[in-house]
Amino acid sequence: MFTDVVVPNKNEGKFAEMAEKLGYGSICFLYSGEPRPLENLSTANVKIYSGSLHPAARGGIIFIKSSGDDRHALENLPVDSMFSLEENQGRDFLHHRASGLNHILCDIAKKNRRIITFTLASLFPQKTRPLVIGRIMQNIRLCRKYKVETAIASFAKSPYQMRSPHDIISLFSTLGMHPEEARKSLQSVEKRIKENQKRKEHGFYSENIQVLD
Repeated sequence: MFTDVVVPNKNEGKFAEMAEKLGYGSICFLYSGEPRPLENLSTANVKIYSGSLHPAARGGIIFIKSSGDDRHALENLPVDSMFSLEENQGRDFLHHRASGLNHILCDIAKKNRRIITFTLASLFPQKTRPLVIGRIMQNIRLCRKYKVETAIASFAKSPYQMRSPHDIISLFSTLGMHPEEARKSLQSVEKRIKENQKRKEHGFYSENIQVLD
């Protein structure tokens, strides 16, 4: 079952309809703070999840955008995934790209079970697309080498920016992912959400913190 992550603006219903048309089994709505109540949103064929960009917020999964202090975020913040590493403004080096990822960050992400997420939204600005594509290709190789879990999502702000799982698998196959890697990356978000739900059911706030009565 494939999952997309999108950024709604009071249009969750339209996103859910598009997810069903495109063949997704679930969709995750991403909010800057606390997720909106979604009790009234239902669809027979698409599971609905919510996530947040704020480490202290409730939600099925916590994302954080790459910034100037990614090492601190990956080591110390209670997040599940980091995205947009390829969008930093640094210039590429002579022999490798300034892709936002290196072997040190990969080791930390692997150790702390952080998912590196590649987004279609990072490809939308046509001016920077060739640069970002090259950086994504390098980060795919780094994640494979250091066995870092990856995810792919559109981070669409409009339902019409979403793409079908088939199209995404084809795109990332051309960028260097094996088709099976791309398929697993489209399943990573829901897999992590279910893991988080199970931990909370057993009283665990995070990987190593348990809430006792």
